[in-house]
Amino acid sequence: MTLRRLLVGLLLIILLLPTVATSINAQQAKEERTYDEILSITVVSNIGLWKIKEIGLNVSSLGVSGAESIANVQEYELLFTKHSDYDSRAEFFKSYGYNVLGFDLLPEQGAVLRVNASSLDAARQVATVLENAFRLSFIYIKSSGNNHFFYSSAELGRAQDQKFLPINLWNLFTGRGGLDTLVTMDTFQINPMPMLGLNGKRGTSGFTYTIWVGGIAPDATSSGSIKYDNFFQFIQTGGINASRTAKTSTLEFKTFGQLVTPQDKYDFTHITDVRGSTAISLLSANENRSKFNFDYKRTPANLIVTRSVDKSSVVTGDTVEYRVRFENTGPVGPTAGGVAVDFVDGKETWWQQHFDAVRAESNTTIRNLEPGQSKTFVYLLRARTTTEAVASTSEADSVFRYNYTIANRKFTSTARGNDMNIVLNRGAASLIAEGSATDYYPTTPGNASLVLLVRNGGTRTAFNVKAFLGDKLITTIPTVTPDPIRPERVTTPIPFDNFALKKRDLFWRIEWTDDNRVQSVSSNTIPIFENYTSTAVPILTIQKSSVQNKTKGDGVYETRIMIINKGKAATGAFEILDFPPKGTTFSSGDFSPSGQGVSATIDNILPDSNKTVSYLNRGPTKMNVITGPAFIRFKVGEQTSEVVTRSIVSADAVTLQKTTNTQRGFIAYNFTANLSFKNEGAETVYNVGIDGRDTPLRVVKGDNVAAKDALAPGESINLQYSLQTFRAQNASQIGAYARFTLAGSILETATKAIPIEVYNAPQVKIRLEEPIVLDNRPYRILVEIANPSPLPISALSITQNIVENFKMSGGDLTAEASRQLAPGEKITLSVTGVSTEPNKQMRFAPKITHFYEGQTVVVPISELNVLVGEDITARFAMPVGAGIAIVLATWILVRRAVQKPEEKV
Repeated sequence: MTLRRLLVGLLLIILLLPTVATSINAQQAKEERTYDEILSITVVSNIGLWKIKEIGLNVSSLGVSGAESIANVQEYELLFTKHSDYDSRAEFFKSYGYNVLGFDLLPEQGAVLRVNASSLDAARQVATVLENAFRLSFIYIKSSGNNHFFYSSAELGRAQDQKFLPINLWNLFTGRGGLDTLVTMDTFQINPMPMLGLNGKRGTSGFTYTIWVGGIAPDATSSGSIKYDNFFQFIQTGGINASRTAKTSTLEFKTFGQLVTPQDKYDFTHITDVRGSTAISLLSANENRSKFNFDYKRTPANLIVTRSVDKSSVVTGDTVEYRVRFENTGPVGPTAGGVAVDFVDGKETWWQQHFDAVRAESNTTIRNLEPGQSKTFVYLLRARTTTEAVASTSEADSVFRYNYTIANRKFTSTARGNDMNIVLNRGAASLIAEGSATDYYPTTPGNASLVLLVRNGGTRTAFNVKAFLGDKLITTIPTVTPDPIRPERVTTPIPFDNFALKKRDLFWRIEWTDDNRVQSVSSNTIPIFENYTSTAVPILTIQKSSVQNKTKGDGVYETRIMIINKGKAATGAFEILDFPPKGTTFSSGDFSPSGQGVSATIDNILPDSNKTVSYLNRGPTKMNVITGPAFIRFKVGEQTSEVVTRSIVSADAVTLQKTTNTQRGFIAYNFTANLSFKNEGAETVYNVGIDGRDTPLRVVKGDNVAAKDALAPGESINLQYSLQTFRAQNASQIGAYARFTLAGSILETATKAIPIEVYNAPQVKIRLEEPIVLDNRPYRILVEIANPSPLPISALSITQNIVENFKMSGGDLTAEASRQLAPGEKITLSVTGVSTEPNKQMRFAPKITHFYEGQTVVVPISELNVLVGEDITARFAMPVGAGIAIVLATWILVRRAVQKPEEKV
């Protein structure tokens, strides 16, 4: 019966196995469908920024889930970054839609937190959750609408350590089984600007978490063509679709300027079909697994607006044909990467005061204006004004707003049309200036020109016509006669503005004399996107320090900031914003309070010059110095740049101390060391590790290393242990070292070196008075004890410790021992005896101790060990003598016996 039940159960299990397997596979398939990998790379000039991100992660192990329960929080994003020299050309990304990183603030080092919440209080709660999760200390920086920004001086770590602060965040990145094959930790750490980000966004079913890593490939392009070997030098991939669960992978190229052209050696439009190309061999280990999307977004939309009329001098009742032309001058072609103008409203009202519309445009809205396309609105206007007047365009009518989209982000820009002046009911010269360029994306100074067309639609000649580019006079035209069909043409190379990678809205201005009055009009703006680099720009670096200046009083902290201009151009006036040490209040100095920080205005810094500003703050006498970074905002031409320094974290309230019971001792003496690491500041320190670093002494009791995950304010680590050495070390130095994390920064501290003098004293020599030891023959053993050290030896004690094959017959080491041995003193003790067993080792070693600093020190010595010889003379002298006597006696007896018979004969 039992066997039957077992068989039935087994059969049921076999039948159910396919169902279970199907359920598991269905669950796996469900998980696979929710997984995605994205690789995004942006190239500008010869800089490549790469970014890999993973969506839909479970971050419960990070300890950040507490942010989900905070009301009114829609999103937060945490960015860890470090770099030494952030390339200013990357500022272009932030201004014109190429911010692949998604952050406006990129300090030299640290963590930036952006929280989208309806209140600052809710944002602070999120900051507290992340402080605990990642062991940071956030400083509030600013708010912009519902976005609130915080900063912490976090470190990504050092390449030689093979670890960095948010190690659990990195483990999440590599824990899915694949993304870590795209970029290794070594690759991540050695690139010029490593970045690691975490994003949490509230959705209908809770928070969705995304993690991403990024960096810079500094030599991404060469001679206008992408060099894939360099471009992917920081992405060592065996296939972008490296994860088994990934279903889609996206590779995006976003370039600026003339970096990718149809003449390049790779046909990007067919790259997914060309399996043998360099790009595919680098990107896909398995050609059947991945699908790639190459998205070329080279420039923002580039709109110019030009106006023209068939005549610009009329009388009442005359008609004027007025035209306004909108043109997207972005690059044209399937691989050129131009961006369409999504929307622009071309409505104007400037002419309605003096003209009636015989014909007007019913719809002045323009949508989806692709690069190379244009749209012209045509009006037929009849003059109704009966007096002398001038119909002029207003400033409001001259500025046109337009929208465009890059990488799913919407941007708004403006284009200004050229001035329009129509003279009514009097004879006059009336000039119109139209501007354009032969190349709106110059790559080399002087290889493109600006063009000016000057039309005179009036009734009189304009004299002494001057053409200015901005405020610079380019040329003078003696006369411009009335002829709106055939204009005067002026060309000049696009001026080299000494700043790279930016958009400049240039314009012409013309002046002429009419009726002894100077007239002036301006052309439309000409947007130029420069893609060349010059050294003639201000290059600013900042050196910052914040220390307690006790000469100015207890608890007075002085912050000094030196701004150095290493460039070839002056800065002009600029603003500097700084954040005083946490826990202090502003006192005085070159700065003044400004929001959460302090600010100052610097007039100008010349090339190869510097300027130092400072301020004082008051705070506790014992505190850790924790500051935010200093910000500098300055303009070069029309471009605003921002330099963000490192912050300062100084563990002034974290102490490491080491003491020893003495710094002088003898060999075999146990030094007692006390090691203490104490947190006296107001912040918790994390990842504490201390090391006594006692080489060449060795630990004989206790531990000289310790580690603790966290040390709250007021807590300490205390160690006591014993050290010993067995050789003289009169120049030894021991100390202590600690490494810990404070406010997100990995800090190190060490004690001053403690000199330790170890003397080889007393020195003991044990020797024989005679070199030969024979059995049963008395000999003398000498024990020499010397004190070559500068320390006295007290309580010297000598006892016989090891005695083998030796019988003492005279002398007493113990009785003859001196209880005190002064520096430089030497004594010799002796003992007499015999060894009775030949061909056996004689061993002799006294035990010698002395007293020093509360310890009885056992002196290490080498024993006397000698092979005892046999005394042959004493052993064989009698037998040999007896034998000789017997031989002689025998010889005498024989001789006598022989002589007696002879006598009888």
